[in-house]
Amino acid sequence: GGCSFAEKQAAAATAGAAGAAIYNNTEGALSGTLGEVAAGKIPTGGLTQEEGEKLVADLAAGEVTVSFEIRELQEDRPTRNVIAETPGGSAAKTVMLGAHLDSVTEG
Repeated sequence: GGCSFAEKQAAAATAGAAGAAIYNNTEGALSGTLGEVAAGKIPTGGLTQEEGEKLVADLAAGEVTVSFEIRELQEDRPTRNVIAETPGGSAAKTVMLGAHLDSVTEG
């Protein structure tokens, strides 16, 4: 869509929704964020495109009741970075490696 997941959630909350189900506009699992924790207004879950389109079709056919359970763990944890310099090599050539250990699928 044309707006962020946080904007979608906020619009649903403003409209009086008790919760929101956001579905992907492409095939595959939904990978997104609502941004800062303080931005959260209502419980929000993610659906695949297939699941979302089925829900939309069911809604078009009549009233639908949806229930879902969201489990969340939010806590502060220590993190570490490794920074290394080699004694040789060229200052004009730099190698950088990165990774996430916090369930970010992009790496």
